[in-house]
Amino acid sequence: MLRATSILLSLAVATGIAAQTPTAWLGEADIKQSFSGVEIDGVYVDGMKFTESYDATGAIVYRDTRKALIGRWSVVNGAFCTLYQGAITARHEFGQPGIK
Repeated sequence: MLRATSILLSLAVATGIAAQTPTAWLGEADIKQSFSGVEIDGVYVDGMKFTESYDATGAIVYRDTRKALIGRWSVVNGAFCTLYQGAITARHEFGQPGIK
């Protein structure tokens, strides 16, 4: 749960949606465009730093001071999904601020 919360917070800050209430959900094309070719740096509550890189081909690389993981990212039925080798998965939904 800590990892998912940290990632969501990092993604919210990176995409400019922190402290805003979404009024519409981002479409699949918008989500893909927002993550394709992006690298996100974050910090866990305990101070450990991490980096996630989202390649345009759908590859994802996660790195922190303890490990490195590779996997795939995709958008399925309007949700951003990650699948790392070793079966770490997550599903996220993102709103777009200011759309009514």
